Amino acid sequence: MTADLFTGLNASFEDILGKNSTTFTESVRRNRWAEWLRAARREGPEGRKVAKLWLAHECYRCEHRNGGWCDLQGLPCTVNPVLSFRGGMIGMACMGAGFEESQPHESQKFDT
Repeated sequence: MTADLFTGLNASFEDILGKNSTTFTESVRRNRWAEWLRAARREGPEGRKVAKLWLAHECYRCEHRNGGWCDLQGLPCTVNPVLSFRGGMIGMACMGAGFEESQPHESQKFDT
């Protein structure tokens, strides 16, 4: 990572994740997001609070959720490609349209 990539809590989503999906590969976006979260946490209590907010998400039990990442959109679950990039608002990467409830694994099913 370059030193000028992250400007603390004021880094834009475009700086971190790219202007669109062709700017960086998904792997690079994931690494840059993880680095921004680490940098935010290093900024003290306020930074840790901001990082925690961006890790909370509504994607619980979604088929596309992979930790805090949306595999469908190739973005952090909380980063909405419209609301977050334009106004810094927390949202859903798929805007809710791509939510598919995950099916329980065989080991999680109970006989009735």
